Amino acid sequence: MKLLQIHTFYSNYLDDFYTRYPHLQHVPFAEQMAALVQDGFAAVHMLAPHLRRLGYNSQLVIANNLPSQLAWARENGLSNISQQHWLLEITRRQVEKIKPDILYLSDPITFDSRFVRALTWKPSLVLGWRAAAIPNGTDWTEFDLILSNHTPSRERALACGAKATEYFQPGFPEFLAEAVKSEVKLWDVVFAGGVYADHTQRLAYLKEVAKAPLGPKGDFSLAYFILSSPEVLPAGVSMYNQGARWGMEMYRPLKKARIALNIHIDLTQGEKGKEGGNMRMFETTGVGSFLLTDDMVNIRQYFEPGVELETFQSPPELIEKIHYYLEHPDAREAIARRGQARCLKEHSMSKRVMELNNIIQKYLSKSSASRNVSNADAAIQQALTHLNANQNQEALTLLNQVLQNQPELVTLYYGKAVALARLSRISEAVETVTQLLAKVPTHEKGKQLLMELQAYQALASSPLKSQSPPVSVPHLMQQAHQALTANDPTHALNLLSQAKALKQPAQNLDTLRAMCFLKLNQAGAAWQALLEELRYFPNNADAKNLLRQIDTQVPQLKTSQIQDPEFQELFNRVRSHTMLSEARLYSLFSLVKRICIENVPGNIVECGVAGGGSTALMALVIKRYTKQPRWLYAFDSFEGLPPPTQPDKHQGMPALATGWATGTCAGSEEHLRNLCVQLDIADLVKPVKGYFQDTLPNMRNWVGMIALLHLDGDWYESTKVILHHLYDRVVNNGFLQVDDYGYWEGCRQAIHEFETSRSLHFEINQIDDTGVWMVKPDQFPLNPVLPPQLINEFLQDDPVRLGLQSQMSQNERFQLYYALRKLLPTSAAAPLRFIEIGAFAGASLWLTCQALKRVTPHFQGFAIEPGNHPQLLEVLKHVRPYVTHLPMLSPQAVPQLQQQFARDGNFPLFIFVDGDHTYEGVWRDAMDYFQLLAPGGLMVFHDYLPPLSDENLEAILFHHGGKEPGVRQAFEELVECTYGEVVEIPLLSPTDPAQTMAYLPIIPGVVSTLRAYRKTE
Repeated sequence: MKLLQIHTFYSNYLDDFYTRYPHLQHVPFAEQMAALVQDGFAAVHMLAPHLRRLGYNSQLVIANNLPSQLAWARENGLSNISQQHWLLEITRRQVEKIKPDILYLSDPITFDSRFVRALTWKPSLVLGWRAAAIPNGTDWTEFDLILSNHTPSRERALACGAKATEYFQPGFPEFLAEAVKSEVKLWDVVFAGGVYADHTQRLAYLKEVAKAPLGPKGDFSLAYFILSSPEVLPAGVSMYNQGARWGMEMYRPLKKARIALNIHIDLTQGEKGKEGGNMRMFETTGVGSFLLTDDMVNIRQYFEPGVELETFQSPPELIEKIHYYLEHPDAREAIARRGQARCLKEHSMSKRVMELNNIIQKYLSKSSASRNVSNADAAIQQALTHLNANQNQEALTLLNQVLQNQPELVTLYYGKAVALARLSRISEAVETVTQLLAKVPTHEKGKQLLMELQAYQALASSPLKSQSPPVSVPHLMQQAHQALTANDPTHALNLLSQAKALKQPAQNLDTLRAMCFLKLNQAGAAWQALLEELRYFPNNADAKNLLRQIDTQVPQLKTSQIQDPEFQELFNRVRSHTMLSEARLYSLFSLVKRICIENVPGNIVECGVAGGGSTALMALVIKRYTKQPRWLYAFDSFEGLPPPTQPDKHQGMPALATGWATGTCAGSEEHLRNLCVQLDIADLVKPVKGYFQDTLPNMRNWVGMIALLHLDGDWYESTKVILHHLYDRVVNNGFLQVDDYGYWEGCRQAIHEFETSRSLHFEINQIDDTGVWMVKPDQFPLNPVLPPQLINEFLQDDPVRLGLQSQMSQNERFQLYYALRKLLPTSAAAPLRFIEIGAFAGASLWLTCQALKRVTPHFQGFAIEPGNHPQLLEVLKHVRPYVTHLPMLSPQAVPQLQQQFARDGNFPLFIFVDGDHTYEGVWRDAMDYFQLLAPGGLMVFHDYLPPLSDENLEAILFHHGGKEPGVRQAFEELVECTYGEVVEIPLLSPTDPAQTMAYLPIIPGVVSTLRAYRKTE
């Protein structure tokens, strides 16, 4: 049976490996792979070589290793390999050449379902492995199985579309223990691993250990082998760091340690607590060293603490146990021996491949069975025919038969639920669709059906059902008035809730609600109901008088508590238009002000507007403080709340019984627009009318990137919809504020369900008894192929960090930086010259100069820009020693530059074109300036966009004032066909969807609009 395992290695390791063994770059593919396997990097995951002992015809590919992949391409007659897409292209050809029965993708992020779908050869079984963060948007619908020893990863895998998951863990190859057995102990304490900015727990422990040798218990020798950047490591840790070690050179220090530390990364939280089981546990015990690791809920699943390894739960305990086991070498070495014996017995690669074989056989059997489902397919088709013909009992019978034999076909539960609902078996239908969503949480039709069924149940239990003749708002108000007169405010409030659900504003409806709330000793609710009354009927004298009475009797509802004069000024302008507490409004004020001052990119999005007071407050802050363009999108039905569902309760009381349900919290779109006009913020606020499930799917790209997402949707389903569609648009370190977290149980449930499904941990900041805010805890993952030092230097040099306005996204700024740092020819005349056409506000000019300063002290630039943007003038002051400003159009500058370059023979190595974007303008710049570019030099263009389509038309034209930029058309015809070759530039964050300025709509399918060409020698 053929098995192909496709893996990727850290680029740092591959660089190190071929530096140590340079001759291996030129040997055959099989020889390179054998040497890599023998070196032991990530050996606990390299299963393919060991499966051969079980009779598999198994092969291993390291897909991102260019030397071995090029060797394979040569040996198999592949030519014309794309320099830009070689990784995916060669790997795809390997699958199609080998034709494996089992395809094991142990990097299913690089090789996701898009890769599988592109294959012409379809394996019988597609497996993946993941026990780390899973980027948003990951597609695993083509995977039969995801393996992991990490519970949240397995849960997330199902949400990403994987058909199944299985528990599986790394295995220790026995040959590694033999390879280092002669190493002698050299250091008391050793740690080997990566430390990045988000490894907060790991770094905290390493700092404490670094202090310990200076403590009262005496000195011990300490060696760190850390992959990190200087900015991340404090001096105390850096002084012990000997740099990263890879492969066999990493196992040797582990063996030389008397105590080897293991500290799991922050992403370890499972359903029952922090889960352990990383590679270092097996590598350390496998080579026979004493392992001291942070305690985890599942640690005893692998080793027995105190017997086969030792654990700690706090920094003091860690330091105490280091000293103890250094003072008791016999106990330490006995634990190390038992740990190695357990590892080699239960966690060896020999045992692990047996377990993998069993899993493969199990799922191959399932796959084989699925090929014999013609009868089931026929039954399903017949059932669908019955459903379409409204023959629901017949459809239900067939679906039950199929599900009895093939329960894994969980999507059939949707059809079953439809049939049950049509047969008026509502409770069974709810139970069935709930089973579906437990297995497939992203099933949109299932979620919609559940909402409709629960709304039907609520309506069926409502007193409205028994009213005859049909009820009307005046009739219900009359009955409510009678109930109030009879001193039955609960019944009166129930009748008024029915009236609100009809969504027909009527004078004094909310005034009556306020009177009910006062009878029930809920002055705050009464006050809010009166504000709602006055939004629709601002001249209602009864409502105004009652509001004044409440203000007098309960002054704390209006009295200012926040001692911030600026906030109070704005607060007083919006107070009568909002249902939010002063504390929650102050939180919004503070967060938006912080976003503006710190120049965090992105728009503000509010989901749930009601009277618009919070909308107006945030817009006023934007107008006062923002350093870059940004808008505030205000989403609301403008008809009040939709029907609540079963989870929507307050202290166990269903929402329907609280007086706050369907149709409440209402405010008209006209009211919001009038308020914005009065406050002179109408140009900043963009209302979007409709229920979230209808508007957000269509607007998620249009709102651009989000700096602050204000969730004020009250209900469970509303909160889920907001997070599902908008969370992935929140920028790194952006903010979320949730208005109803502490009040509505369904809202809180939705937040934590989302948190679990994404393997996140929200650090909740309490505002008052109901509102909370948090910083987005995850970030768009950095490109793993990029050197950390280069990333850190870019972040230091990024002009946006200094508050400069840039028209390029962070990905585009990094690509410009990367091209200057990594892609320019190394041998060039001095000074190194560059040209920028269209400097506009100067941000890219600043970044270019910062990048070149790290390359050479001798460079000279020419900025062609006829405009005088104030920011450009400031930038020019700082770059004047290096840059000449040519305040003219690009065609006018050509003769002057050509004469200067020809005079000394030093032509520019880099030209950045961001000027006239019309077809004619781009064509002219290409013709004029490509001839000035030195051979081997780079020309980079901004705003290279795909052809217009129905999907991207509106966004592209919005970005460019209703006109399609001509960059692509001009260069497809000119540069790509005639002058130069396209150069691939990696992205900083491949999943970050932002393009150009974050406040603009996201263009579907576009992550960067930079295009680079190299002039052939």
